[in-house]
Amino acid sequence: MGRFQIGSENYNYRAALGKWKNPSWKCNAFVIRAFNHNGIPETIGEKANPETWGLTGRAYLAREFYNGEVPGFELADTPLPGDICADGSHVGIVSSRNTTISATETGVVENDWGFRLKDKKKIRFFRYKGTKK
Repeated sequence: MGRFQIGSENYNYRAALGKWKNPSWKCNAFVIRAFNHNGIPETIGEKANPETWGLTGRAYLAREFYNGEVPGFELADTPLPGDICADGSHVGIVSSRNTTISATETGVVENDWGFRLKDKKKIRFFRYKGTKK
């Protein structure tokens, strides 16, 4: 999930992306788009918004991912590929046992960001469980 965007500059700090203007951090936009691309639009909102490249109308922030405020996601003790990794100011997607994919200042990268932080207690992982209808 999101691997197709590795190397893309569409989400870098200087890119203009609908509501996410230049300059701004767009890690949340990357995660939203990755989940929407994989057919999970209800996780982020209900209707399409042309200003956000077809993303849904609700654009959750990194801190809202971290606080568990995104519908359909539950806190996960052991991260698995496809889970969301958040520290309150940055968010990415777990891609393997020790790597995450996220949008950085220069573009989308895969590295050990979510697993290399000194204070592991600050990192939270969330798994998509679906929304209740």
